[in-house]
Amino acid sequence: MIETTEARVLVTHDDLVCNARLIERREPNADAELRRLLLVRRFIAASFDLTRALRAQTECALVNHCGTAGTHSLEEATEVLFGALEEYALRCREVAIGGRTSEQEEEVSWDTARAVV
Repeated sequence: MIETTEARVLVTHDDLVCNARLIERREPNADAELRRLLLVRRFIAASFDLTRALRAQTECALVNHCGTAGTHSLEEATEVLFGALEEYALRCREVAIGGRTSEQEEEVSWDTARAVV
């Protein structure tokens, strides 16, 4: 489940486990494999963006917490970080919905995944 508002973002353990399964899975059908690849690539791109944003915000905080004025705004870096978290959560959920294939989750189709995201 993804929950995102102006103030918070939530990624569940189940979403991350579904992502891991989908990332490792290979689809026998070429069209399904292409959809899987596109979902996974968007998720990985969001992961890299989140990593960069977290690093930039952390480095800015490290400089500023000592009283030294940094060359970058910590508030701006924090806003970029939150934006990256929102995108990561969105892509995480997109992959999790697309990757659910167990018997109890078969009703979630690719069309449903596109409609939700």
